[in-house]
Amino acid sequence: ALRGLAVLFCCVLLFQPAWETTTYRKTQNQVHVLIDDSASMLRKDSYPDADQNRALAAAAPGLDLREATRKDLVAKVLGKPGGLLDQLRKNHDVRLFRVQRKPMPIRDLEEVTARGNRTQLGDALDLHLAATAGSNLDAVILVSDGRNNTGAEPTEVAAKYALRGIPVHTLGVGDPQPPKNAWIVGPPGPKEALREEDVLFDVTVRAEGLKDQPARVELAGSRDGGEFRVLTATIANLPADGESLKVRLNHAFAEAGDWTLRFQIAPLPEESQ
Repeated sequence: ALRGLAVLFCCVLLFQPAWETTTYRKTQNQVHVLIDDSASMLRKDSYPDADQNRALAAAAPGLDLREATRKDLVAKVLGKPGGLLDQLRKNHDVRLFRVQRKPMPIRDLEEVTARGNRTQLGDALDLHLAATAGSNLDAVILVSDGRNNTGAEPTEVAAKYALRGIPVHTLGVGDPQPPKNAWIVGPPGPKEALREEDVLFDVTVRAEGLKDQPARVELAGSRDGGEFRVLTATIANLPADGESLKVRLNHAFAEAGDWTLRFQIAPLPEESQ
């Protein structure tokens, strides 16, 4: 009996018995949301188009579009219950990043600071791609309000994502219409003048998207550190994009003293800034 058991044991060893344990783990592919963190995300848009207003009101219920910044709009639209992020989280591991140049992971949309001094979307995408090598990334969503300012060209970097089979989806933020602004350049002028002498100041006015709109150009002054008050003003029709207009302001200072002068254009309701 012992000899038979020994032979049986040797036969069992010849078949190399082993225990096999199988562990099942449910994993989700990732979707990365990159949010522009440049200072322009603090801009407030007027959204003059009625269809735009209705669409945004539906996408961001309860948000006052007249007072909301682009950063506020992104947080409201992406983060609303049942919105884009909630839909993606049903089947994906969604990860958030704020981007100026180097993508920084964040846990919540409120961590977007909007303090970046430039928009380097191409560099941000390139650095993000290098950092995610080997991850199970399904797609990238880029949320931005402007074009690339400097650095790598975003479309060229997006081609690298395509080689790995990763689509890059873009979401634009803000009023799509060209900006409307007017501003003053200069002016040269005397640093000294006699009391009651008529002093001339030539300022250069430029504008975009506001051709022939009447604008009030003002000279305000503060005497010896006091409160600023408007000293004189004139009305000028704004020039076309890329052109400039010379506007002359003159004023005789009735009181002697050290004057700090401020040349300004009265804000227009159509202006972006």
